[in-house]
Amino acid sequence: GFLISSSFLKGQVEYVEIVSQAGQECRIRNPWGDAPVNISDGDKRIKMMKGELIIFQTKAGGKYTLVKK
Repeated sequence: GFLISSSFLKGQVEYVEIVSQAGQECRIRNPWGDAPVNISDGDKRIKMMKGELIIFQTKAGGKYTLVKK
């Protein structure tokens, strides 16, 4: 239920964009290891998480962006 896109620059992940089709819990491996990650919904930061596994609730049709803090 998710569409995922990402960007790489010089071999490093710049961001991960997630579109939730069904509005379920999203579980994604942290592409930056266990570094802190900011999760935003549009222009609004909704959460900061760290650890190897990032878990957050989504809404159907929601678009979320993950960037390294």
